[in-house]
Amino acid sequence: FMLADGMGGHPDGEVAAQLAVQTIATMFQNEARPGLPDVQAFLNNVVRAAHRQILRYAMDRAMLDPPRTTLVVAVVQEGCVAWTHCGDSRLYLIRRRGVAKEAMLGTKGDDLRKRFALVPRIPFGNFD
Repeated sequence: FMLADGMGGHPDGEVAAQLAVQTIATMFQNEARPGLPDVQAFLNNVVRAAHRQILRYAMDRAMLDPPRTTLVVAVVQEGCVAWTHCGDSRLYLIRRRGVAKEAMLGTKGDDLRKRFALVPRIPFGNFD
């Protein structure tokens, strides 16, 4: 599952969102055979790959202000869900007792890690 929302106020935000979705969908189709061997590594790799595609688009057009998008990507596999987000779009895991987890982790590490957060795998399907 994914959501990309191009950022207004920057040129070609809709293009950034489209590039992110296309990049991630292609990588998922190529790597999930039938499942992903390492979901966390996949999430890390797809965010970086989408970022590179957007930057390539901007460089090819000599854009001073590159297109931008928010992003949420979630993978449900083997009864667990793992997700990542970039920007101010979020994913909330809602259970019967309320919000179980929000994808908002610390911002330690290099600059790219500050832009997105990885959430550990959470059992999916037990909604208590």
